[in-house]
Amino acid sequence: MTTSILLVAGALLTATFAPRVLTRLESTNSDPLCLLWLWWSMVLGNLTSAGLAVAVLLIPGHAGPAPVMWLVEQCRMILRLTSAHQDTGVGIGLLGALTLLTFRFGQRVRRGTVASRDRSTTTMQTLDLLGHREHDVLWVKHAGAVAFSVGGRANAIVATTGLRTRLTVAEVDAVLEHERAHLAGRHHLHVVLADAVGAVARFVPLYRQLPVAVRRLVELVADEEAARVSGRSVLRGALLKVAAASAMAAPPRALYASETAVEARLRRLSSNPRQRSWVLRTAGRVTVAVGGVASSTVAAGVTTVALLLACVWGV
Repeated sequence: MTTSILLVAGALLTATFAPRVLTRLESTNSDPLCLLWLWWSMVLGNLTSAGLAVAVLLIPGHAGPAPVMWLVEQCRMILRLTSAHQDTGVGIGLLGALTLLTFRFGQRVRRGTVASRDRSTTTMQTLDLLGHREHDVLWVKHAGAVAFSVGGRANAIVATTGLRTRLTVAEVDAVLEHERAHLAGRHHLHVVLADAVGAVARFVPLYRQLPVAVRRLVELVADEEAARVSGRSVLRGALLKVAAASAMAAPPRALYASETAVEARLRRLSSNPRQRSWVLRTAGRVTVAVGGVASSTVAAGVTTVALLLACVWGV
């Protein structure tokens, strides 16, 4: 039971302090897609630690390697921890709690997906009557300079005619490339999943801050993709004009130039990070994702060993 408690403790420590580190990384020139993957991998790593904690309690003969077991037994004698039968009972209880959280997460995802799909369908049915299509964009007559993407089955981009009157042709193309990046990256699904995680486990800082972080990062990711096509200065100019002129609110679950991310986006677009090849970018992102899961899981193990050693040294 000691090992399980310490696994959970290590996971909670990681979940408490990781958001601060990840948020600070956003102010650097780090690849935003890497950071997005890192957030998700840290979440997965924490869940892995929790699963390992339950497995340690439920699997017969879960003592582990002899040196680790010796440390565990030393702490058992000092702290007079519970018996193996009680360990199994606690394990069943934890398994039940995890099952309940998983069930609630599934419900949240389903409800969020259905609600998003219904709103998207209603929005597009209404706007289809008011606008006209040009290629993959639905243009709606409105004085405001607004563009947003609608995910799900609609999978569409909506833009107002005011965008063309206020922006140059190059800036309009940059804005549309940004929205295409949202659809190509399935960013709407990221938002739905993050909202579900945040709603189910708000008591954990990493999960509670996930929805806001994901919304912010998908904007940065879309900016990077659009900037590769249109140029950073063009996209920055377009963002300034759109942020200043937006007068029409985008519907719920749409992704657009939200005020919460404008400052971070402008700051990043003002920089000129070194361009890397597709191979290097992909290799870096995979490394970050795997490393995030490993570091979050290993953190629990390191915490376990450290506390066990402290326990033995305190004899």
